[in-house]
Amino acid sequence: MNNLNKELFEFFSSDPVGLLFTVQEIAHNIDHPLHERLQNELLLLDKTCIDEILEDKNFITLNSGLDKNLLENEARIEFLRRMYDKEILRQKCINLKEQNKFERPTPYNHKSLSDLTIDEDYLVSLSAFFNRYGPLKRNGFTFGVVPPVSSVNSAYWFMEILKRPGLSEVAKIRLDPFLIREEKYFRNMEYRAWWYGVPLNWKRIINLKQDEHRRAGPDDNTRKDIAYTDLVWSPRGDEIHFICEEVPSDNYINLRGSRYFHAIYLPKRDIFRHIDGALRIYSSDEWQRRRNDHVRNIGKIGKRIKIFKLDGDFPREVFCDLIPAFFVWNNDIYKYIKE
Repeated sequence: MNNLNKELFEFFSSDPVGLLFTVQEIAHNIDHPLHERLQNELLLLDKTCIDEILEDKNFITLNSGLDKNLLENEARIEFLRRMYDKEILRQKCINLKEQNKFERPTPYNHKSLSDLTIDEDYLVSLSAFFNRYGPLKRNGFTFGVVPPVSSVNSAYWFMEILKRPGLSEVAKIRLDPFLIREEKYFRNMEYRAWWYGVPLNWKRIINLKQDEHRRAGPDDNTRKDIAYTDLVWSPRGDEIHFICEEVPSDNYINLRGSRYFHAIYLPKRDIFRHIDGALRIYSSDEWQRRRNDHVRNIGKIGKRIKIFKLDGDFPREVFCDLIPAFFVWNNDIYKYIKE
């Protein structure tokens, strides 16, 4: 773990709120049990570590008015946050990519999940948890779902949809290997999205005879770690397969996977019989191959980690709600659904 403090790593990696808030809270709260440990870590940082932080315009703006000593202290806190953030993401990618090496990979080896059935994709039934409101609870512990991008809260919106009556009974999810705490220590957060999915023009899709594909680059309202987003509608017999993948930029391939969405539409019945969301984690060599082709041609490159799936009969509304929720903060997908 790059010589990071094990106690801090375990606490930060299990935090459902995110390090942007948590590291600051510990650093400035002398009564927090990890305050002294964190301060010791800050003192070990060399001055050269924070030079880049002190040149960050956003950091300077957020901390304007501080004297030099206070500004340098805040820069150390920010550097430490980024350092742990990156290592947590790196370790999570490794953990997920190697999940099939274990009969019960983390967190499924936890005592509170010992009786839980895991399917071939390492997914578990959402209905096995107390899940009507807030985080997922079971046997005195609380869990999180693998977030599709680096922000811990990015799973919030699609999980709110999966928890709806009629979906929660059939949905399966991939639990995050790190997001686990006793119920009393797992803080719940509530969010509201500024936009929602709207229906596509389905007349063209229903009558589709050949592949229809698209690629979009990120705009100013899209996350900065995205290189581009591909999608394709592909007729296969009586079915139409939909695939969408958001490819991360080259400097993020070791920190996050691509968001990958797959659905099977039955145009004669006007329903979806299958929907799933996943991560696709690439090595550097695999990413070089992936970047030069479209998702419709790339095949099974990379390691696919399913996060959720739905099997059954689902109306268009479920698909249109899940797409923008799963690709939260990707404005390309929002605009595509809206058009």
